[in-house]
Amino acid sequence: MDAQEALAIIHQLVAPKRLSYLEETLFVQTWQGKLYREIALDVGYELSYLRDVGAKLWDALSEVLGTTVTKKNIQIVLRQHVQRGKPELGLGNPPLPPRVAFDRMAGLSSTTALPQSIQFPGRALDAESLLYVIRPPAETLLYESMFQPSSLTRIQATRQMGKTSLINRVLPKVAEAGIQTVYLNLRQVDQATMADLNLFLRWICWNVGEQLGLANQMDTYWMPQVGAKISCTNYFERYLLSQSAKPIVLVFDDMTRLLGYTKVAQDVLPMLRTWHEEAMVSPIWQNLRLVLVHSMEIDLPLPVSQSPFNVGLAINLADFSTDQVEQVASRSGWFDLGLTREDLSELSHWIEGHPYLLQLAFHWLTVRQLPLAQLLAEAASLNGIYAQHLRYYWLVLQQEPQIRSGLEQLLRGDKIDALVGERLEGLGLVRRQGDRWVIWRRLYQKYFEAQLRSPQESMP
Repeated sequence: MDAQEALAIIHQLVAPKRLSYLEETLFVQTWQGKLYREIALDVGYELSYLRDVGAKLWDALSEVLGTTVTKKNIQIVLRQHVQRGKPELGLGNPPLPPRVAFDRMAGLSSTTALPQSIQFPGRALDAESLLYVIRPPAETLLYESMFQPSSLTRIQATRQMGKTSLINRVLPKVAEAGIQTVYLNLRQVDQATMADLNLFLRWICWNVGEQLGLANQMDTYWMPQVGAKISCTNYFERYLLSQSAKPIVLVFDDMTRLLGYTKVAQDVLPMLRTWHEEAMVSPIWQNLRLVLVHSMEIDLPLPVSQSPFNVGLAINLADFSTDQVEQVASRSGWFDLGLTREDLSELSHWIEGHPYLLQLAFHWLTVRQLPLAQLLAEAASLNGIYAQHLRYYWLVLQQEPQIRSGLEQLLRGDKIDALVGERLEGLGLVRRQGDRWVIWRRLYQKYFEAQLRSPQESMP
């Protein structure tokens, strides 16, 4: 009996209740012999929370099986149950998502003709881009979460780490499987609309209806006398969800932009949390699956019980591994130009595995034929290819003196306050090493050493 067969039996045992996505993942990986700490790393949850979910799952299975079930004995207990009862697999099982293999694209070892077709870096990669590198288990986790009733999935990473590219890769596969998908990019919202709660929620409702092919009925369902949040919720429940025969995946990209409008965010975010929780008492809300895409820095005064950023499945995107760096280098034509793995290691020493910084370097080296020595010599200066990227961070430091002061302390080798360190980590400028924070990437180290050397420097 493999893990999927065992999971099918568990579905029968607990019916009509459904396991959550996290419970299913925990069960399957437990069956495969993984430790809690390994599962926690895979799914992005705290170890303590995962243990709590596991304890409740084993208690529930103990009740239905009439014997004590633990993580250690689940295989023995379930096999004994099958031998006694011989349950028919496949009867009454809830539908599972169609299997999709997010594997490396074949036939890409030779990319001689590819460099001329590489798009200029700066926007997300499309669904079929040859430069997209699979980052397991992110693609599979995101794909399978969209089939879970009332799921809420958070994709989080610092800027330009490939969050939207991940969405572009997975969403078409979900649509092919019969689930309706709606993608809302908050970068497209006018400032005036974003700053007005009523206008912003109507923008959401109009866009969702348009993408679902439904006529605009807001004048019928919108009730100004009870407020925009209730009107928006009413429009979703009584019209958008009721008119849709299939589940709907609703993606909010660049949620970080909403956080810049504090008053609106303090109303919208609790509303999204409520939608997620409504499925516990209202089946119609199970057909809505939310995906929130945001950068790491979330600094908003909001009660824990009202935030959508501490529930659901978290998918964290980290730097590319060495193997992944080599994949994108190969697909970009790196080795066809006579550059070596040692050259690639030298570049990585400056920027580590940052997806955008790598893509930008590969573009200049292959398409524009910029010599590697020149690229590295100018990398941390405003004459180099990373000037725009570095200016962004300089502007952030100018606007946040406390954060700038913390970075200056790190450059001097001093320790910094934990909250300042977390903010700098959220920006992608530092990382934690033991009990200290250190500046992350030689590129940032060299650039800020030069810019902050003099107390009288001016913004570049």
